[in-house]
Amino acid sequence: MNRHRRALLLLALAAALAGLAWFGMQAAEQQPGRPAAVTAAQLPERDAGPAGEDDRAADRGALPPLPAQDLPFSQALPDLLARADAGDARAACRLGHGLLRCQHSARWNKIIGRLVGRPDLETEYERRGDLAAANRVAAEELWRLEVARDCDLLPASLHDQGSRYLREAALDGDPEAMLAYGLGHQWNPGGRGVAAGSDFDTWRNEAPGMLQRALRAGHPAAAFALASAYGDDFGFPSVLVPNDDYRAAVYHLLSVALFGQREDRRLLQRLDASAQVAARGEARRLHVDVFDERTFGGEHAFLQPPFLKRPDDMPAPCELPQ
Repeated sequence: MNRHRRALLLLALAAALAGLAWFGMQAAEQQPGRPAAVTAAQLPERDAGPAGEDDRAADRGALPPLPAQDLPFSQALPDLLARADAGDARAACRLGHGLLRCQHSARWNKIIGRLVGRPDLETEYERRGDLAAANRVAAEELWRLEVARDCDLLPASLHDQGSRYLREAALDGDPEAMLAYGLGHQWNPGGRGVAAGSDFDTWRNEAPGMLQRALRAGHPAAAFALASAYGDDFGFPSVLVPNDDYRAAVYHLLSVALFGQREDRRLLQRLDASAQVAARGEARRLHVDVFDERTFGGEHAFLQPPFLKRPDDMPAPCELPQ
């Protein structure tokens, strides 16, 4: 199998996970001046299990701003952990996102290496004269090295806690956490062993409703996720949601309104004339009632999993597109 065909396989896998990345992450070496690892003594005390609603902070509006998005995760960790355990859903979303990124980045790197090798794309783009693409490649690789170095600073006790905090944030109503949890972003890339534990049974009962709640909370990427879940068998949620041509058409038409994509006439032709009219009407109502007729760039149609670098023009983790 040549490199181009293997690259197509990678594209299919990445789409199932709601994103694409081409570059492996090499282990960062110890260097002078490297920040000290976060120790257990620096972290706030917390219970071993999820906090109950009665234990959460009563007045979330009184909480101070969250750490800056550009602060290294290891430095933001103590504050995010304290805020998440106090009931701050957006802090829990940020915490879950960061922990899952650290947990799954190495696995994703292995998948990339196995499917497409490690071509020097930066040099190839430079040879073609496409300096913008070469710069994007270099920025991606630098990001992965920085992630690896920062993740090495985390205490081992938190290495497998990302899924717990993502679920807590989702149950507390954070829009991105609901969507990410519903999409299965907590599962390891490639899906090996996903159904082995009791967490899978919990997720499969909660995920479809979470996608609906994310849509109602105004996250535009939920429209595309639901269209895919009802329309095909691609990705984690599609395993849970029975195919439904009418529901797929409604969310597809909503995606058309939100992102300006072309209508899929083959999908609509599966419905009779009256069902097509009904689907258009329902999609229109959702666009008006939930999104106030707003539109978004096509890059907002997908919510990338934590182990992929977000484009610079996309919102930071756990921030709604504007």
